Amino acid sequence: MTEAGESAPILPVPRAEAVVGPWRERYDPSARLGVPARVTVPHPFPPADRLDAAVLGGLGELLAARADFPLSAHHEGAP
Repeated sequence: MTEAGESAPILPVPRAEAVVGPWRERYDPSARLGVPARVTVPHPFPPADRLDAAVLGGLGELLAARADFPLSAHHEGAP
């Protein structure tokens, strides 16, 4: 469960919603808040009240350096 003020960078994966949507609606409170199906990048991440220009700038530089990367998934069994 998330805490108030918690933050985490995410990579939305809209095509996954058709597969994981029913489970997310049932088990993931963030789905009901409108957070999309996603891959969470680094977690834990600084709390929202500590996200300043330096933190966001550093994250932007990191992601810009890795604009494209492979992503694959496979089925391991029912969730």
